[in-house]
Amino acid sequence: DLALRPRDHSIRELAIQQGESLSQFIRGLREDLTGLRTQLDEQIAGGVVRVNDLLNRIEQLNSQIAATEGGFGGANSLRDQRDALLTELAEQLDISTVEQPSGATDVFVGSTPIILNGESRGVELRETTDDDGNLELTLTVADDGTPLVAQSGRLGTLMLARVGTVNQSLDSLDSFAGHLIYQVNRLHSVGQPILRDSSYTSDYRVADADAVLNAAAADLDFTPLHGSFDLHVTQKATGERVTSTIAIDLDGIDSSTDTTLNSLAAQISAVTNVDATVTSDGRLKIAASTEDFALSFSDDSSGVLAALGINTFFSGSNALDVNINPLVESNPDRVSTALGHADGDNRTALAIAGLRERAL
Repeated sequence: DLALRPRDHSIRELAIQQGESLSQFIRGLREDLTGLRTQLDEQIAGGVVRVNDLLNRIEQLNSQIAATEGGFGGANSLRDQRDALLTELAEQLDISTVEQPSGATDVFVGSTPIILNGESRGVELRETTDDDGNLELTLTVADDGTPLVAQSGRLGTLMLARVGTVNQSLDSLDSFAGHLIYQVNRLHSVGQPILRDSSYTSDYRVADADAVLNAAAADLDFTPLHGSFDLHVTQKATGERVTSTIAIDLDGIDSSTDTTLNSLAAQISAVTNVDATVTSDGRLKIAASTEDFALSFSDDSSGVLAALGINTFFSGSNALDVNINPLVESNPDRVSTALGHADGDNRTALAIAGLRERAL
């Protein structure tokens, strides 16, 4: 719709509202999945308590049976009690059992013993945190931390649901949201809005302004590539436009020349009537020397504008924080619809709408 009427303010507002609705839906879906994972965690923790209770009771019966029978049998009532507990344990975990000459029974999950020589080794949940700050749970033997890979039973099924179904769904949703943000922003960042801004500040911070932009030390959620983009400086009074090509050196051939945030700022500052600085929190600020000059961008083969978050439509990096860029939300005339600085052009709007047809 916006491509059909690129200068229509009401359609611009509607496009932003649709973007907000989509973002809210994605965030809500992630919240639902996270809530489901929390419910699973509570059920898993309860299952571990139940399993340990069963193991301790089986251990006690093992001891009583061994003491009563002395290897000659006869503790039938105790054996019946143990069989009932083993049946209940098998409902929690996929176990196998081996009876020892003493009459005690050892219990295994796969090839890992959880009762050995008649004594419980215990089961526990080990908690770790992944790179994204998510809590990960591993079912282990309490004695030595050996991981238990349970394939069935109530506890095993809950673990598989958490690690498989829920976590994989979260990962897929985050991946989708990240691609949505980056691909829309990559097109939007090189388009032109109606409003001609004289300054831009990147939405995403770089952890180390002296780190090469595609290095881990930069800690960018979206990784720029080796390439370049064009920076246009247009004098509003006369319409005169000067174009400068900004090289993004990320080929890794010579680390001394690879682009960092600081070196990018210095390269942009070398353009007449433009000053670029790095803020204290690691963001790139590009500003024209006076309000009489407007800044715009095009032909970004590196994706660095989208990676840094300059002239973007979406903010955030995944399903947890996807949203509309506050600057765009505050003024619909900042929605990029044009290419080539042509008044009324709709090629950026068409390109964004066309993402639905593209295999990415």
